[in-house]
Amino acid sequence: MILWLSKNGTKVFLSTCIILEIKSEIYLMDKSLAPIIFVWIGEFLPDWFYKSMSFASQNNINRKIILIVNYPHKSLNLIPTIGKNFEICNLNIQKLSAIKPSKLLFNTDFWLNTSLRFWYLREFSKLRKLTHFFHAELDNAIFPLGDLDKRLNAIGRGLFVPRDSPERGVASLIYCNRTECLDELIGIYKAHTHPKHDMEALGIFAIKFPEVFFSLPTESFQYNSTIWDLLDPMITKGIFDAASIGQYVLGVDPIWKYKTSWNGFINENCKIEWNQVNIMSDGKRFFLKYNRNFNSYNFPLYNLHVHSKDWQAFESALQNGPFMKRLQKGKISIVSGRTYFLFSPLFFFFVYSKKTIKKLLMKFNDK
Repeated sequence: MILWLSKNGTKVFLSTCIILEIKSEIYLMDKSLAPIIFVWIGEFLPDWFYKSMSFASQNNINRKIILIVNYPHKSLNLIPTIGKNFEICNLNIQKLSAIKPSKLLFNTDFWLNTSLRFWYLREFSKLRKLTHFFHAELDNAIFPLGDLDKRLNAIGRGLFVPRDSPERGVASLIYCNRTECLDELIGIYKAHTHPKHDMEALGIFAIKFPEVFFSLPTESFQYNSTIWDLLDPMITKGIFDAASIGQYVLGVDPIWKYKTSWNGFINENCKIEWNQVNIMSDGKRFFLKYNRNFNSYNFPLYNLHVHSKDWQAFESALQNGPFMKRLQKGKISIVSGRTYFLFSPLFFFFVYSKKTIKKLLMKFNDK
């Protein structure tokens, strides 16, 4: 185990990173290509992490896929089947004083960790002396990135982020080729006006450092380009999903385990009419086709935000399953929680009957 001490006194423990099945094939990876880095902070990895990692690995076999964790997870015993380009590193940052949990929108581990990941990315990039990398959230399906990093490098140096409103950016899939941006982003948390969450921090960064912030095009790029500067999707050769596309295709994250989740959800920052856009799949990735303009060009998606966390539904949609065909006709479907939907009337009848019987018994006992 290596102890590394940063200039600000932050202690970082980096355990030996596991490189899976190091054989001659690993040298086929192009070291000039930016790695895709995922970060999971917390004691328990979600059971769907394996599908997320496998999908990213299979689609980007020439890139290093890295998962940073801060706990030794037992479930990582499954990693030999993920891919030869997959690597996991245990990075534990012990001291953090900049984030004030009481200033966040919700004082929970989830909202704390979404901001804390910027520290992990900074320290890891320093330890590995990275000059450029992609970062994706774990609940994102990452499609082939091709030469995307080279395209973005030709545009400029800084932080490339999908932005769905003037006030916020979404780190579903981002690119960084100027690691000093991470120091500047972290510095925003030290300001008097503390951001409420990571999305607001990215929004503040976009306003404060416009010369090194690049807005990646989302599904609403035509509308958004009238409000702020963003990259032309014809230059990026694709579109990025902040949240809206995944929520429309697969629904939102259920609030509780058996809550019914429908697709067709319209995010408040989605500025397109879905009946004017075709979302299609060739079995390997999704495409958006706008009925007006762009000469019927099919824009490939670089990522899909699986906000519902339902990877089985994602796999069905990717293969143009029944509910995807219904969605293309403007009809919504239950994505998860079908049992809850079917039996909820019976459940509520049981609860109501139980309360009614209890009241009758209490009245009877009072006589």
